[in-house]
Amino acid sequence: MPASELDAAVDAGVASLLTAPPKAAAETLRLLAGVAEGADPAQALAAERAAQLRRVRSLAAGEG
Repeated sequence: MPASELDAAVDAGVASLLTAPPKAAAETLRLLAGVAEGADPAQALAAERAAQLRRVRSLAAGEG
């Protein structure tokens, strides 16, 4: 990504988090923290799959 587009991309990401359902935002922040802490790609992918499964189950149960 060109440096000139970085601010807009960060702004869009923050806006998405602020409008997301709280549980989805929390899962996203946990995933981002894992990557920031140096999780290898396989660990990050496994964590993302687990988060998606938790969200689908939560939504199916009507928990939002």
